[in-house]
Amino acid sequence: MPVDEVKKKHRGFFDHVCNGTVYVCRWNDNAVVTLASNHLTHHPTGSVQRYSQSQKKHTGRRAHPPETLRITQGHYLEPISQGRCRDCKKNCRLHCVECRERLHRKCFPLYHRIST
Repeated sequence: MPVDEVKKKHRGFFDHVCNGTVYVCRWNDNAVVTLASNHLTHHPTGSVQRYSQSQKKHTGRRAHPPETLRITQGHYLEPISQGRCRDCKKNCRLHCVECRERLHRKCFPLYHRIST
């Protein structure tokens, strides 16, 4: 689809085409973006949080780990250098060994959706 037509569409609109070896995707963000790849495709697509200037807050869904990741064993916290917690965005010194995400002890079950 030509750039001029994509500009007229709503934010988040995307169009793609694949000839079997090369995948080309064009979407409308703040500007029209075109991506060509011989490795990636458009699956999976999903929405994540973004900051809305008009509403002055974050909108959309938060990205969570896939269902298969949440039910596997081997998730436990281990000390690491200081960084931001994936869930509450405060500084923490622990991370999940399996996910490699920094998390507080109280945020660990929330992020993995474990009932306590």
